[in-house]
Amino acid sequence: MEAADGIHPDVILLDLAMPGLDGFETARLLRLKAWQPHLLIALTGYSQDDDRGLAQEAGFDSFLVKPVDLTALTSLLTRGTT
Repeated sequence: MEAADGIHPDVILLDLAMPGLDGFETARLLRLKAWQPHLLIALTGYSQDDDRGLAQEAGFDSFLVKPVDLTALTSLLTRGTT
């Protein structure tokens, strides 16, 4: 959170399973920021439909399961940039 507050990234790739503050809560906190990232992507080993729903509720824009499909990630990152 401190690093994001310092640089205000446009895109954040965030794992859901992190020690301490998990990705769901981190996403909720990021969505409260005045500078919110334009794209918040869950990048995780979790693949259940419930996980996807929880990620959406937490404020994620997209949900990618590891190992990530590079074509899908590239598409997300370049969407709307042309």
